Amino acid sequence: MRSTAAIGALLALATPAAAELNTYYEGVQRVAGKEVPLKAAFCVDKERVVMRMQGASAMRMVYMTQEKKLRLIDDSGKKVADLGAGGLGGDMMAEMDKQLAQMPESRREQAKAMMKSAMGSMRLPDPPHYVGTNEKQMVLDHECTRVDIFRGERRVGEYWGSTSKDFQLSDEERANVVAMNGILGNLSITATNVGGEGTRTLAWDTSKDGYPLISRCVEDSTVTLEVKMVSFDRKPLDPSLWKIHSGYRQESMGDADGMTPKGRKGRRN
Repeated sequence: MRSTAAIGALLALATPAAAELNTYYEGVQRVAGKEVPLKAAFCVDKERVVMRMQGASAMRMVYMTQEKKLRLIDDSGKKVADLGAGGLGGDMMAEMDKQLAQMPESRREQAKAMMKSAMGSMRLPDPPHYVGTNEKQMVLDHECTRVDIFRGERRVGEYWGSTSKDFQLSDEERANVVAMNGILGNLSITATNVGGEGTRTLAWDTSKDGYPLISRCVEDSTVTLEVKMVSFDRKPLDPSLWKIHSGYRQESMGDADGMTPKGRKGRRN
């Protein structure tokens, strides 16, 4: 999913005590050489974390604390899929085990060998590495500093983070953000301070890494997505952020694209 880098940048969050936090962004998404207006929101409280994007397509990611699940909502295609604590890899393995159990025993060993071979040939992308800079700018009266995002030698994005207390989270809220990133496989992110010193595991602490007020995704030196914060508030989260209307199809995380349609329809609350 191309928006993963943007999501990762928008998820660089905080530790200290505060109430709910809603941050709203506007920008553009470049698709097939054309610019498409983009709106995004990142909202968090002690019960859930929500990431919403509305551009070339509309999608939401909702982490639910009690269920310990990440719900992926494709509002354009009216599809829903849930990821458990094991993340995409764990859910894919569970789906494969389920399919194997339904096969005749005579075919099962051959299928296992084929799956093992296919998974062995898959090359995982390099984990993100964040590199701090000294470049600064003001966004809505908040000073923010540029952080470059690399995968291996490739620069894949940047965010401009603010260490202001206006964007701090409670310990519970930070724990939710960490759990959401665990499901997304983002706990292996490392960060390096300005000058290349002090490489460490990203702690999701805004006092060190800043809360992103600007985020950009880069592909082959071209900015494919960029958003800038236009407002924020401390109001209770709007239920429409996670509400699913009737007619959405439930799917499982099973194929190479991350979703295998099961053809079941029903209302989700």
